[in-house]
Amino acid sequence: MKVVLALVVSSIVLVPGNVVLARTKPPQPGRVSVSYLPVLGREEDAADQVSAYIMLHLGKAEARRLITGAAYAYKTEAEVAKAPPGVKQFADAHGTPAQRFYNLLCIAYGADPQLFGDMVKKGHLPKERAEDCKDEYEQVAYAFHQLIGQYLDPVLAKVVLEKGWLPDAKWQLLGKSASARPGFAGAHGKK
Repeated sequence: MKVVLALVVSSIVLVPGNVVLARTKPPQPGRVSVSYLPVLGREEDAADQVSAYIMLHLGKAEARRLITGAAYAYKTEAEVAKAPPGVKQFADAHGTPAQRFYNLLCIAYGADPQLFGDMVKKGHLPKERAEDCKDEYEQVAYAFHQLIGQYLDPVLAKVVLEKGWLPDAKWQLLGKSASARPGFAGAHGKK
């Protein structure tokens, strides 16, 4: 039986990328999907990769907004840390916000270097890391197709992926437009 991946996006979008990340994460620790997909590595990394892959397939405009929204959240979380991460923080089951920031940007850049090329040009994603991002994206795409894609109904998935999930780009956030957030390129790549 074919199913559509449970991608439920609320109409209330506080930080666009975070909502998709949160909604596609496993409901219980140790479970990454509807049918308990096998995972090599940390489940949060796998959930982040699946989320990024799905965001990148929602159309270019929405992919841009969602990826930059999630990256902005990770960047902000990394910057508010009181001190550089200590050795013990790397023992945690979760990646640091900075690691998640770079991993997300790398997958996005690997999927579409033209759409996310400004992330490298502006220094958000180091050029050295960007060189391998196509391979990182292809690894995620391959895993998605092998572990999840075979269970998706292509007709229903197309309907879900083509639906406009986000409010208009002029949406207001605490009295500021979403593209006016400081410190990071918004939905249109402008800072």
